[in-house]
Amino acid sequence: MYFIYTVGMKRYASFWHRAAAWIIDLTLITLVFGLFALLLPQKQVQLLLQPLKLVLPTAASEAQVTPVSLFLIFNIYYVVTNYFYAVFFISATGATPGKLLLGIRVVSKTTNKPPSLFTAIMRESVGKFISGILLELGYLWMFKNAHKQTLHDLLTNTVVVYA
Repeated sequence: MYFIYTVGMKRYASFWHRAAAWIIDLTLITLVFGLFALLLPQKQVQLLLQPLKLVLPTAASEAQVTPVSLFLIFNIYYVVTNYFYAVFFISATGATPGKLLLGIRVVSKTTNKPPSLFTAIMRESVGKFISGILLELGYLWMFKNAHKQTLHDLLTNTVVVYA
């Protein structure tokens, strides 16, 4: 059972639609990233490991390419890719592919337009960090909010609505 919350002219997206869109986006990113990782030649892996020299000087040497170091570097790239994916799509169209498939989008609460690049950056970095830092309680905030806003939505004055 899905609930559609309407306040004024806006219909606010439910928790379940937002969660499903997030799962679709993670699946898309994981599939692309997984294919990329599988098809990557060993020399390219060495190039990708270079940033690890900043954190673990011995981890980027050829002798130290281990499953753990590969796992670490690909997770770092995965998080960064996921962040830029969300910022790009939300600032450009107000919706990631997962949100588009489910007919929801992120808009400014006041203008009803997609968030600016700065707002998208703040929402996806500072806002989501704060939302997730205490056991994901910032995401559950939407159950107490009339506009179904999570903490990162409140911080950036955005809402997720049905398109």
